[in-house]
Amino acid sequence: MQTMKQHRHEVNTFVQTLWGFCLVLMVVLGIGGTIYKLLAPSGWIASLMGRGFSGGVAAIGLMIVFGVIGWVARNWTTTREQATTATFVVYAFAAAGLLYLFQIWSKGSF
Repeated sequence: MQTMKQHRHEVNTFVQTLWGFCLVLMVVLGIGGTIYKLLAPSGWIASLMGRGFSGGVAAIGLMIVFGVIGWVARNWTTTREQATTATFVVYAFAAAGLLYLFQIWSKGSF
C-alpha cells in the first residue's frame, strides 16, 4: 500500500511530465509554424520580395546581420545570461505554438 507522501510524489511527477510534454509540443508547433510562415508562398519572405527585390534582399541581409551579431555576442555574455535568453526563446516559441494552435482551431488554417 502506498503512503500519502508516495502518492503525492507520483502525482507531482505525472503533472510535471505532462507539462513538459505539452511545452515540447507547443515549442515544436511554434518552430514549425514560424518556418512555415517564413517560407510559404504567401509567407513573410514572399511578402518582403513582393514589395521589391531590393527591399527583400535588404530585409534578408538584415536578418543575417542580426544572426551573426547574436552568434558573436554569445561570447560577451555569462552562462547565466545565456540560459535566461534560451529560456525566453523556448517560451516565446511555445507562445507562438499556442497562437498557431488557436488559429488552426478557430480558422482551420494559419
